[in-house]
Amino acid sequence: MIAKNLFFYFSMCFFGFLAEFVISYIVVIFTQAITGSSTLVGLNFFLLFLPYILFSLFAGVIADKYPRKRILFIAQSFAILFFISIYYLVSNELITTVQFFPFSILIFLYGVAFSFIPSSDTALLGQVVDKKNIEKGSLIVSVMVMLAFCLNPILTSFVKEITSWANLFLLPAGLLVVSNIFLLLIRVEKQVPIEEKSIFLLLKDGVGLVKNSNLLRAVFLFTFVQAFFIIGPGQVVIPQFCTEILNLSEIMRGYIMSSIGVGLLTGSIIMAIKEKIEDRVSLIIIMLLATSIFSCFIVFSVSFWSAFIILFITGVFAGISDSLLLSSIQLNAPEDKRARVLSLYFFIGIALPSLGGLLSGFLVDLLSLKISLMLMGLISSMFFLFQSIRRRYI
Repeated sequence: MIAKNLFFYFSMCFFGFLAEFVISYIVVIFTQAITGSSTLVGLNFFLLFLPYILFSLFAGVIADKYPRKRILFIAQSFAILFFISIYYLVSNELITTVQFFPFSILIFLYGVAFSFIPSSDTALLGQVVDKKNIEKGSLIVSVMVMLAFCLNPILTSFVKEITSWANLFLLPAGLLVVSNIFLLLIRVEKQVPIEEKSIFLLLKDGVGLVKNSNLLRAVFLFTFVQAFFIIGPGQVVIPQFCTEILNLSEIMRGYIMSSIGVGLLTGSIIMAIKEKIEDRVSLIIIMLLATSIFSCFIVFSVSFWSAFIILFITGVFAGISDSLLLSSIQLNAPEDKRARVLSLYFFIGIALPSLGGLLSGFLVDLLSLKISLMLMGLISSMFFLFQSIRRRYI
């Protein structure tokens, strides 16, 4: 029964994660194809995650106060409706280069629903496994995340090759339908009740827990830099780099982007099978420094294989660091505050890439693709190099 319940939980996570990655990728390639503007690509990517900036912290409090399973089902159901709406508009040619505004509005509305998903599904882990197995469970969740990230560009590019832009938006909708089916099958332990306080005081308790923990403060600081200077530029600029600099087809671009996912998956598997982690913070810094350095090397790629290898190695280092960051929170956040702490983590890790993507898209139009990627990578490299020399992390 326990094994079956875990299968339902990890399956729910996988299909939900895959839907989230798919829509992020579709927003970038669809906007680029219809408008041809790097700035507008960055703007739509920002609008996708703007609601997360506005509502995710509130969503974390809600997920600690009310049943997480119910919140997750409602949020994913609304997301499905928004994808179907986009399908209708695109299939009826109501979204064009001139009339692109409706797409941006629906992407923003999806972002509102998405704001309630990450903290709810990840915090739900504490109601599926016991305390002694939560780190291993968290590392398996990381593997699900990386597996979804790995499959996303190949799956999305393949579906785009065989169908229309309109039908492509049914892909994330279908994935979320499957995720909701597995969600309904999960049996969860009764949620730990929390104090009857205002939402703002409950949120303050979560922030206070982070402020009073050296490890959690380090995790949040490193996540901030990684999200803004590595993840955001990578999601917005690298797909354009593959098309404009390497002159790759849609399917080949999908393979290139999947190399990051294969690396992430490899790194997360390495951490999942590792028995004991000694100096956790130092290992995170070293991995993030390596990730930053290799993210700069992509600008020297001149072929499919050179880009594939560089992005794969980058992904391995990033997969190790991401697994360590998430498991550190799961281990150090009590059950009754877990969703709030996770919402703070995801607020940085999910919302900040949109700002980094917006800036890097602007730098592409102002300077060039290569300079934009190199500049963001160098800033991140200098930060983590300083942290490794300083040996004091806060």
